[in-house]
Amino acid sequence: MAAALDEAVASALACGRTERLEQVYRGALADGQARPAQLQLGILQACVRLGRRRAARAWAERLAARPEGLDGGELADAIAAAAWIGQAAPVLQFCGRLAAADPAQGAPARLDAAQQVLALARRMRLPHGRNGAWTTHLKLAQAVREMLEPALPGLPEAQRHQACALLEGTRRLLALAPHH
Repeated sequence: MAAALDEAVASALACGRTERLEQVYRGALADGQARPAQLQLGILQACVRLGRRRAARAWAERLAARPEGLDGGELADAIAAAAWIGQAAPVLQFCGRLAAADPAQGAPARLDAAQQVLALARRMRLPHGRNGAWTTHLKLAQAVREMLEPALPGLPEAQRHQACALLEGTRRLLALAPHH
């Protein structure tokens, strides 16, 4: 399904009309190819792979509004895609859902997503006063902790070491936060 969806998304974007993506979505939904959230995630990922940030942003926001039905691995994929395009609000929504999900579900994917979220948090770190960027930076760093710490026991040893290093970096970022 992913290759066919990528091709359909590329074709829709090539014509320059974003409403064509909606047609792709509706057609795939009518064909019963996947559930709505999985199709939205597939379109989001295709837009990211094609480097179409504006289209990806719209699908990230749409998916964040109704992410029901995504499992842990899919939530981690949504987090990585939304973080890559720099969309903190959907990232935080997906992180909240992933933190509440079974930590064993998609544990290795959580590590990849956490790396993307921490990279986004670091990009948002400075300057402090820019449209709430500092507060969002802190929320993203905290989200990394909340989604990764419970998954540690389910990770293979090499990935657990990576996760521990990532968590240590997150702790350092949070320690730099001014305490009121």
